[in-house]
Amino acid sequence: YATGDAPALGSVTGSHASIIGISATPSGAGYFLADRNGTVWGFGDATVVGSLAGRAIARPIVGIAAADEDGYWLTDDRGTVYTFGAPLRGSLAGTGLKRRIVAIAPNAYDSGYRLLARSGEVFAFGATFRGSLGGRKLPKPATAIATNPRNDGYSILTQDGAVYSFSAGYYGSDRKS
Repeated sequence: YATGDAPALGSVTGSHASIIGISATPSGAGYFLADRNGTVWGFGDATVVGSLAGRAIARPIVGIAAADEDGYWLTDDRGTVYTFGAPLRGSLAGTGLKRRIVAIAPNAYDSGYRLLARSGEVFAFGATFRGSLGGRKLPKPATAIATNPRNDGYSILTQDGAVYSFSAGYYGSDRKS
């Protein structure tokens, strides 16, 4: 659905998909959607180059991130990263870490990405590590990570609306005390 002057590029309403993420293309003229089974849809200039549709996967997909070279990454809740038209920079698969991954975000300047754990820990692969909430007692779990396209910093959102910024502008949050 379009609002303001944004064009309506498409959606998957009416399908039985359980959409878990959206990621804009680097041009801003399209976006990818993904569901928990790893099916990917592209709208605008987002070209689907593969997906996990129909493949048996052990864990649910929790995030999608568009790469700067027309590809994208998917991650599951244990940090296994699946690549489609984008380079694999690393993964938590096989590390023995038992963190619950909740999101993935692309790096602003090169072909890397960051994984965010529910605990607020950040795992950087081919991307600059600017900090993490790991080791802190958070009132509510981390739910999302967003990269600042101007300086490669990032912000973490927690379930209660708190925003924690790392080398990214802080503009406030809507944390409910």
